[in-house]
Amino acid sequence: MKNINLIYTLLCTMLFVTCIYFYVQNKQMQVNQEILLDLTTKYSTELTNLKLCEINRSNEIRFNGKILDKNSIVTDEKGNKRLLSEIIKGSKLILRYSDLNCNTCIDEQINNLNKNIQQIGDENIILLTTYENYVYMQRFRKANRIKFAIYNVDDNLNNEIGDIGMPYYFILCEDNFRISNMFIGMREIPELTTDYLESIEKKYFMD
Repeated sequence: MKNINLIYTLLCTMLFVTCIYFYVQNKQMQVNQEILLDLTTKYSTELTNLKLCEINRSNEIRFNGKILDKNSIVTDEKGNKRLLSEIIKGSKLILRYSDLNCNTCIDEQINNLNKNIQQIGDENIILLTTYENYVYMQRFRKANRIKFAIYNVDDNLNNEIGDIGMPYYFILCEDNFRISNMFIGMREIPELTTDYLESIEKKYFMD
C-alpha cells in the first residue's frame, strides 16, 4: 500500500512539474513572440521611412535648381489674378500643396508655419495651392487662422511645381526665380521639419 501511495505521489509530482514546465515554456514563447512582433514592426517602420526618405531626396534633387516662369499667373482666394513676379519680393518661403494631399499632412505643415510665423515673418511665407473652388480657399484660411498669402497656381506653374503626393517647401528669390532648399516633411519624423524651418529662418530671414 505504501508503495502504491509513493508511486501515486511521484506521478502527481511529475505531472505537476510537467504542467509548471509547459506553463513556463508557453509564457516564454508568448514573450518571444511579442518581442519578435515588436522587432518586425520596428523594422517595417524603419524600412518604410527609409523608402520615403529615398523618394523625398529624389524629388528634392529633381526640383532644386529649377527656374520658374515669373510670368506665371497666380490667383488669390478672392479671384484676383497676379503675376508670380508681383508676389515674390526678396526671398520667400513657399509651401506647395494640392487639394489632393491628405488633410492631416496639410494641417500639420500649416501648424508648423503658424508656430514659426513670428520668427520667419508672415510676409515671407506664401502658400501655392491647386484648389478649384475659391470659396474653399477662403474657408481654409479662416479655419486655419492663416495670416500669410495663399494663391492658386495656373496650369503653367502647376506643370513646373506639380503635386508629388504631399506638401513640400522651397525658397524662391526674386533675383532668379530658382527653386532652392526644397524640403519634404515627414509626419513620422517631425523634428526634421522643425530643424528645416529653423535653418531657413537663420539663412534667409534673420536680421
